[in-house]
Parts: sequence; structure tokens; C-alpha cells
Amino acid sequence: RAAMIGTCHSLAFRVLRRLSSPQPSSKRLLHTWEKERILRRLVQHRRFGSDPVEIEERITRLKACAAVTDGDQELLTLYAQEKGPCRMDFQDLLIDATQLLISAEEWRILYQSSYTHVLIDEAQDLDPLQARFIARFLPPQNVLTVFMDPDQTIYSYAGADPDALLHLCADFPKTMIELRTNYRSHPGVLGATQRLIRHNGSMRTMAPVRTGEGRPHFARVRDEIVEACVVAETVHG
Repeated sequence: RAAMIGTCHSLAFRVLRRLSSPQPSSKRLLHTWEKERILRRLVQHRRFGSDPVEIEERITRLKACAAVTDGDQELLTLYAQEKGPCRMDFQDLLIDATQLLISAEEWRILYQSSYTHVLIDEAQDLDPLQARFIARFLPPQNVLTVFMDPDQTIYSYAGADPDALLHLCADFPKTMIELRTNYRSHPGVLGATQRLIRHNGSMRTMAPVRTGEGRPHFARVRDEIVEACVVAETVHG
């Protein structure tokens, strides 16, 4: 069988397109400019902050992890009203596809039997919504391989949780292989990052293959333009 490679959202789109036929869904994805206009309208309410980017991140996190406060629920309600029932964002793709796989048992079984081996890379960046969607494809007889580094979770602001998928697959028989050898980084870089990561409570360590002395240099810059200039000047010496 041919391998299928894709993101959670592209796979969700395929599921929706296949399961919605022969009656295609009336929903469509939001255009970027539509999303920006909705966010500007939410800014005008003055209760959710003045930065559209921060509001978007908050909506993404809440749709992945559920609302906690009345303010959270109010934001989601207003956003849903502005978006309307016929337009979808990327979180809606996952929500609708997951619900279809839950309600259409014959299709869920078909998908589960179609993929006997499932490999998930960068699993530390999955949020609970993505993890629930992926779990629909994972009966116990499937071979599941998960690559992840809990110390590299860079999307926690959007709800990413290294334990999200592992919690849903807790009953699966498993073998854990820890990779403790680092082939990429200079010892000075590796030592500095491990000292920083310990502030998060992590005690994981790695041994460098590369040798050499020296410490990384730190620079505080005004914006990404200055950052690019500093990097270029450093590389060229």
C-alpha cells in the first residue's frame, strides 16, 4: 500500500470531503481577509484585548482545550456569531471530522483498517483537539510510532500538550526508546539549552557527539529585521 503523508488538518479535510459526499457540505474555509475582519470586530468590543493576533491565539487555545471562564465562553460565542454557520476555521475542520468519525462507525472502521501503521512526528505540538481526531484512527491492533520531545513544545500558547495523545493511548501496549545522543549541537549550545530547560522542571539530559569549546552569544534586538542583520553579521564574521 502507498503511504499517506499529511497534517492533521489536511487529513481532516479529506475525511470531510469523503464523508460529506454525495451531499457536499455547504461550509467552506474562512479566507484570511475574512478572519482578519472578524478579529478586528472582536477588538472593538474592548473586552478581549487590543491585539488581533493575541485574540486569535486565545480562540485557537479555547477551541482546542475548552472554555474555562465566562469571558472565554463569551469570546467563543461572539466569534461563532461573526463567523456564521457556513464558514469554518482550521479548528472546525478537526471538530467536524472527529464528530463524523464518531457517528459513522462503518467509516471509522474503514479508516482504521486502511492504516495499519501510523507514525506521528513532532507529537509534542499536538493539542487535545488534534489528539482526539488522530485517536479515531488508532485501534489497539494498529502499530503506532510517536516521535516527540516534550522539551520542544513551542505551541503551548495555542493549547499544545505533550501528553495529549499519550493520555488517549494510555491503554496501548508500548515500548519507549529515549534518544540521549545529540548529533546536531555544539556542546556549549547544548549545555546552555539544558540549563534553560531545567527551569521548566525537566531533568532530561543529552550527550553531544560534537566536540569543541566556546559558549553561545546572546543578543537582545528590537525586531526581526535587526535580528536578521545580527545573524548575518555574525555568520560573515
